[in-house]
Amino acid sequence: MWRDAGTTPASADSAVPQPAVPQPAVPQPAVPQPAVPQPAVPQPAVPQPAVPQPAVPQPAVPQPAVPQPAVPQPAVPQPAVPQPAVPVSGVELSAEPSPEWLELWWQVDGRGGGAELATARTILTGCPSIYALVRSDDGVAAAVGRLALPPGRPGGRGEVLGGEAARWGGLYGMATRPDARRRGYARQIMQALLNEGTARRLAGYWLLVTAANQGAQQLYAGAGFSEAGRYLYRQDRLKRHLTGC
Repeated sequence: MWRDAGTTPASADSAVPQPAVPQPAVPQPAVPQPAVPQPAVPQPAVPQPAVPQPAVPQPAVPQPAVPQPAVPQPAVPQPAVPQPAVPVSGVELSAEPSPEWLELWWQVDGRGGGAELATARTILTGCPSIYALVRSDDGVAAAVGRLALPPGRPGGRGEVLGGEAARWGGLYGMATRPDARRRGYARQIMQALLNEGTARRLAGYWLLVTAANQGAQQLYAGAGFSEAGRYLYRQDRLKRHLTGC
């Protein structure tokens, strides 16, 4: 058997397994990696179901009042109701027509004789009335007038004052002596009668005047009266020039 120098003969039985020797872990330093930008990938919008929210009551906050500009309203014309100015002195008032009252009125506006005068007196006293008379400086009757006060009718039309149907008064028998005109006597008579109407809480007045009597129309217009209507009448023969009612 021979061997070579530097070699060691070995046999099959001579191989002995060696146990694994654990090696200690050697920490490796962290090597920073450069950030690699990632492309943005758009995501489809996913609709979210609406969730109803309960109503939350809000406390009322008072708002300051803002003044509004006044809007002018159209004027509605009101019927003129004559109002007496001041009590009229020197005018005699009575509930019955005196002989002087009847004589002056008949001289100015009467038609006929004694029989017609008696009939006229019956008509004049047919309803409650106030008779006014004013004298001139010489003590003679200068002007007269009458305020008719017909009683209210049940169920009649009219305004209501104090729970009762308001009455109206009629101005009649306005007459002035021809030589005493244009001295303010008729105005005194009218104002005195209007005073009486106001004291009785009349709602208004009516009167009649001929179209030819311009002086009377001016007197009534100055007191606040206005024309409400017209009518025509005929007679066989005009016995006297019409000067009033």
